[in-house]
Amino acid sequence: MFATTLAFGWVGVMLFLLLSIFLQSLLRKNEFALIHVLLIFIFTCWLPIAFSLAFFINGWAAKIGTLFCVLALIMFIIAMALQTGYIVYSNKHSKENKDLWEANDEWMMNLLSDPIEMIAGIFNWIGAIFIGTALLQNNYPFFAAIIFLLSLQLIYCLALLFRTCVNAPPKWIQSIKPNSVVLNLGLFLYYLILLLFLVIHHLT
Repeated sequence: MFATTLAFGWVGVMLFLLLSIFLQSLLRKNEFALIHVLLIFIFTCWLPIAFSLAFFINGWAAKIGTLFCVLALIMFIIAMALQTGYIVYSNKHSKENKDLWEANDEWMMNLLSDPIEMIAGIFNWIGAIFIGTALLQNNYPFFAAIIFLLSLQLIYCLALLFRTCVNAPPKWIQSIKPNSVVLNLGLFLYYLILLLFLVIHHLT
């Protein structure tokens, strides 16, 4: 189990790095569906990492954190799958009525992305707080400190969700814009740190 978890985890890391390298090229070629498919594979590869924490870290905090993180990744996968399906369908039929599809694309993608991704992000960072607490309780202060620092993105996700769901949000919160680079980089660093923890934990 452990070797398989590590293998999937590192595959997810490599896929994320490859996506980062070729992202601009894929965007120029309008390969949005492929980008979302790659994200589905990345999040799927990180699922065993999240799930295994309940077994490798003692205490209920780790089990609660695992539950939140697994749920968050499943939500991300569902969101990416829905967006992929819409993009593929849109690409096939956009030539039939270009103006109509262009008008619908933005609101449809917002419908399938913003709320569910923000809620998934909130679940993930709540889980991170529990995981960080468990690491602290098990005398891993270095890893706990990094995870607590990354979990500050919870505030960002809450602000974005509030901005999306409130009909007339305050001006200060309207200035907070969703940034997929920030959100995805935070997730990448979080699961990379957990992967490194599992490797070090196994070696020691």
